Formats: sequence, C-alpha cells, structure tokens
Amino acid sequence: MIGVKSKNAFLEAIYKNGYSLTHLAEKAGMSQSNLSNVLGGRNGISPKKAKVIIGILSVEFDDLFCVITK
Repeated sequence: MIGVKSKNAFLEAIYKNGYSLTHLAEKAGMSQSNLSNVLGGRNGISPKKAKVIIGILSVEFDDLFCVITK
C-alpha cells in the first residue's frame, strides 16, 4: 500500500503549486473526499494515482509518499 509520508509536506506542495485540495483532486481524476481520506491515512493511494499527483506537483515520489508493508 502507498501512503502519505507527511500530511503537512503534502499540503505545502499543493499550495506552493497554486492548487487547492479540490483542484488537485480534479486534475488527478479522483474525488476530493478520496484525496482527503488518503491525506488522513484512512485510505492508501494506487501507484498510478501517486504518479499522476507527483507529476502535477513536480516532486519526487519520496517527497510525498511511502510504501507501507504489513
């Protein structure tokens, strides 16, 4: 599963790139509630969606996400 490394770092990247949570979710092809659940640690994110988001925000995977193994 892929999770958010740091909610604060994720939000900082969103805002520094001029997006709102809602706008980023729309651009990434997901609902705002799903993205909020990912940020809150309630849901993981697919590798495909994580790649889309890091492309939109022009960051590296390791800046925002981590792989969680159980």
